[in-house]
Amino acid sequence: TGTASEAAMLVSHPDQLLGNVSILSSMEFQQFDLLRRVRQYQDNCMRFDTMIGLRVASLEERLRIDQSSTFLTGVGQIVGGTRLDLFDQFSTRNQFFGFVIGGQYNRRFAQWSMDVRTMLSLGNNRAEANVTGQTTTSVPSAGSATFQGGLLAQQTNIGKVTRDRFMLIPEFYVGGRTLIARNWEANLGYAFMYWSDAVQPGNQIDTRVSQFPPEPSAGQNPRARFRTESVVIHGLQAGL
Repeated sequence: TGTASEAAMLVSHPDQLLGNVSILSSMEFQQFDLLRRVRQYQDNCMRFDTMIGLRVASLEERLRIDQSSTFLTGVGQIVGGTRLDLFDQFSTRNQFFGFVIGGQYNRRFAQWSMDVRTMLSLGNNRAEANVTGQTTTSVPSAGSATFQGGLLAQQTNIGKVTRDRFMLIPEFYVGGRTLIARNWEANLGYAFMYWSDAVQPGNQIDTRVSQFPPEPSAGQNPRARFRTESVVIHGLQAGL
């Protein structure tokens, strides 16, 4: 890091190491709305409603990198057969609570109807980032030792950071519905949601590491980072 040069930590090598890397990435999104809906206009083919209420939403993500290596031969002070297991984990959580306002337009065409809905949420977002890491070194006939910190998550950036900030969440939906049987409708649409200021795992990673496991901590890198950016959640919705 001090010379602004890059290096690599070997995980597997035909003549030296037998190893593997596994990466787990997960995301969970939940939302609950309590709305009052008021009809503003209606005729034989059209209806327009306004909505106001409360919204609670949560966006949680986790990125975990596990790697394991066994030295086939001795290297320097490392004895052949030594096993190195380590992991880095970056977890984030966004918890939103606030007010929501919006409107919905419905237009009927015989058995078909079109829905257009726009919503805007205003409130507080509690963003939380948690960084953890661990390294375990197992030496044949000498036991094992476990240290805090992996490769990207080390003692210089491990920990939890929380911040509260005002956030806007605009939302848009367009879709269609059709009557397929008595009392049964099928619907298909597209939904788009924009979180203006959310925390995610990838933005918390500092690749400027000062040492490779299990070397002792040196310098101030990687540094603890708390970066937020906009997040887009969108996709198709279908139902009966």
